[in-house]
Amino acid sequence: DGLPRFVENSFLRIAVLRHGYFVTPGYDGSYSMVDRDVELFSVKDFITYLPRALQLGLFAPFPADWLAPAQSSGGGIMRRVAGVEMLGVYFALVFLPYALWRWRSRVEMWLTVAFGAILLLLYSYATPNIGSLYRLRYGFLMLLVALGVAGVFGAWRDFRNSSRFTFSLKG
Repeated sequence: DGLPRFVENSFLRIAVLRHGYFVTPGYDGSYSMVDRDVELFSVKDFITYLPRALQLGLFAPFPADWLAPAQSSGGGIMRRVAGVEMLGVYFALVFLPYALWRWRSRVEMWLTVAFGAILLLLYSYATPNIGSLYRLRYGFLMLLVALGVAGVFGAWRDFRNSSRFTFSLKG
């Protein structure tokens, strides 16, 4: 591909980690495995898989998984808890673009987004098991969720302070 060897080797390490989930006893037959047919052999494969990796990193587990049967006795409860949590995540992420636009000139915001998004993507590429991904990506996803929550409050403040919004209890 014409990339430096250390870059190629980094992609290879991620691909090997991903493949390990498919052959490791205990994971190989797991219900929460996704994209079993996807192998990442080249940088082009990684680029092609990018939209799906983002989807998994930001939004998994998906609503269809929240009520699905679980393999373990406590797994069903955890799926429902994850569903409630993901509703909050989805709500916050709706406001992430607003936060990005509102604070677009703040370098620290872009550094936080880059850090969280890059590490979230690395875990999404390397971890085809949604249960494991859910736990591993948590801190990095919460960085983006926190910015989304800041966007909620920023949007609310902007809405309240706009000249179009006038509300009085006196009537």
